[in-house]
Amino acid sequence: MQVKPKKGRAKWKPPLTGWTMCKVGVTRNKSTRLAGGGWVLRNERGVVICHRRRACSNVCSIDDARFVVILWTLESMGSQRISNVVVAGEFAELFEAVERPQVWPSFLH
Repeated sequence: MQVKPKKGRAKWKPPLTGWTMCKVGVTRNKSTRLAGGGWVLRNERGVVICHRRRACSNVCSIDDARFVVILWTLESMGSQRISNVVVAGEFAELFEAVERPQVWPSFLH
C-alpha cells in the first residue's frame, strides 16, 4: 500500500547517498506559552536512525519556538557527531536570516 502525501505537502525525497535527512517539527500553544519540537533522522533509504522530542516553557512566539527547536536540533546533530545532514522543516525565515542577515535585522541577536 502506498501512502499519498496530503494536499499541499511535498513528498519525502531521499538525500544523496552518504547523507542523512533530519525532518524537524515545531508547535506552540499561545495561551500556555508552551512549545514542543521534535526531529527524526533518516538515511537515504528512509530508515529511521534516531529521533528526539523536547518541550519548552515561556516561549513568546512561534518564531521563538522555531529558533529554539532548530538550535537544539543542530546542537543534537553536533553532540552525536552526525555530519552530512540535510535539515528540513518550516524554517524558511530562519534559514534566510542566516544566509542574508542584513534583510532580517530582528534576528541579529
